[in-house]
Amino acid sequence: MLVTKTELICIILSTNQSSKDIINAMQILIALFMLWVPVQMSLASELTTQTSVSWWNAGSYRELVDSPLNPDNNTLQLAQWLGTSELRPDVKLIKDPFVIRARPRLIGTLTRTTWGDNQQDSKTDGEIEWSEADASYTVSEKLALTYGLQNYQWGPAEAASPSNQIFHETVQAKDVLYDTRGHHLLRVNYTPIQELSEVFLMEISGNGDPEFVAEENFSKKFVLKSEYSWAGGADYIGLVLGQKAKSQYWVGEYLNIELREGLSFYIDASQEQGSSVWYPTRDAANAVVMAQYQKSSKYIYKYSVTGLRYVFENGNDVRLEWVFQEMGYGHDEVLGVWTALTAKNIVQLMHLQQNAARVQRNGLNFPGQDYLFASLRIPDAFKFKDWTLYGRVLASIQDRSTSSFVSSENAIGEAGTLFATVGVTTGEQDSELKGNVAEAVTLGYRHTW
Repeated sequence: MLVTKTELICIILSTNQSSKDIINAMQILIALFMLWVPVQMSLASELTTQTSVSWWNAGSYRELVDSPLNPDNNTLQLAQWLGTSELRPDVKLIKDPFVIRARPRLIGTLTRTTWGDNQQDSKTDGEIEWSEADASYTVSEKLALTYGLQNYQWGPAEAASPSNQIFHETVQAKDVLYDTRGHHLLRVNYTPIQELSEVFLMEISGNGDPEFVAEENFSKKFVLKSEYSWAGGADYIGLVLGQKAKSQYWVGEYLNIELREGLSFYIDASQEQGSSVWYPTRDAANAVVMAQYQKSSKYIYKYSVTGLRYVFENGNDVRLEWVFQEMGYGHDEVLGVWTALTAKNIVQLMHLQQNAARVQRNGLNFPGQDYLFASLRIPDAFKFKDWTLYGRVLASIQDRSTSSFVSSENAIGEAGTLFATVGVTTGEQDSELKGNVAEAVTLGYRHTW
C-alpha cells in the first residue's frame, strides 16, 4: 500500500488508544449479542446458517522516498517489509424475516523497519477488527430495517462517491488486501414500487476509527437517498440530502445512462456550503499554520466524478473519469503544506506537531482539485481462464504527479487464488501524489472455504 502525504509525521501524533479499545470491545459485545439472539430463537424453530472463511497471506516490500519529509526514514520510520496473515469469516444467520451478519477480521502482522544508519527493528502484532456486524428485519416486501456496523455504498463511479459523505473512500486506498470498515448505522429501506427506492440512514456513533477531520468530535449524520431506475435497472438517477453536523448540510446527485450497448455515461456529485478542511495560512509571526478559515464561508463548494465506462463483449471493462474537488489544495496551498512540515526554523518547528496532525486528517478526499483517472479490468486475460488483470492510474492535472497500480489474480484449484500487485508513484517531492513510497510490491495467496 502506498503512503500519501496525509500520513505524514504519524510517529509524533498521539491517539487515544484506550477509547479505541473500548469502542472495539463494545462492537464485539454487540456482535456476539446479535449472534446469541438467533441461536436462542433456533431452539424453537429452524435456523439457516450461511458461512464462508477466506484466509489471506501476503508479503510486501515498499521502496521509500528519501525527502525532507522523511530523511533516511528517521521521522516516520515506515516499515519496508510487511507480512500479513488474516482470517476473514463471513457468517449469516437467517430466520425469516430476520438476518444476522458478522464479518470479523483476525489479523496477524510482521514488519521490519530500517532507518538512519542501518538501524533496524522487527515487530509482530495481532488484532481483531469488525468489517460488518448487523441485524436486518424485513417488515414487508416494501420495508426493511437494518442496524449495526454496515458497509453501505452507492453511485456508479470508481474513483470516489462524492454524494456519499459517510464513507470517505477513494481509489487511492484500495489494493487487493483492502477491506471496507463498516460504520454504525441505522438504515431504513422503503421500496414503494420496483423502480423507486427510498433509503434513510443515520450514523449513530463512531466505529473506532479517527474522525475524518482532525480535532472534530463525532456528530450524528443523517441521509435521505432517493433512487429511480429504468431500462431494467441499467439506467438510474439518485438524489441525496444529508446533514453531517448541526449546521453542515450537503446535497448529492448521481446518474448512470447507457448511451449504447456496453457504453455508459455517469456522474456522482455533491455540493456543500463552507469547508471544514484544514488549509495552510500565515500567522502573526509569519509561520505557516493549518486553519479552518473557510468553515463559516457562504460559498458552495462542488465535488464531482464524471466518467465513461465501456464493457466489451468479452468482459473487458475500461473507465475514464474526471475528478473535480473544488475545496482541494491549489498549487500555492500544496507548497504551503510542504513548508509547514519541512521548514526547520524554530518558529515553524513550534507548530510542527499540530500541523502534522491536521495535515494527516485534513478533511480532503484527494489532496488537490483536478484529476484524471483511468482503469482497465481484463477477466480471463489472454484467454487464460480465471486469470484477471487490473490496472489503474490517477494523475493530477495540476502538477502531473501520478499514482499507478497493477494487479494480477489467478485462480489455483477450486478455492485458491494467487495475487500480485505493483504500485508506483511519480512526481516531484512536493507534488500531490508522490507521497513517501516510490514503489510497493505485494505477493500473496488467498484460500476460501
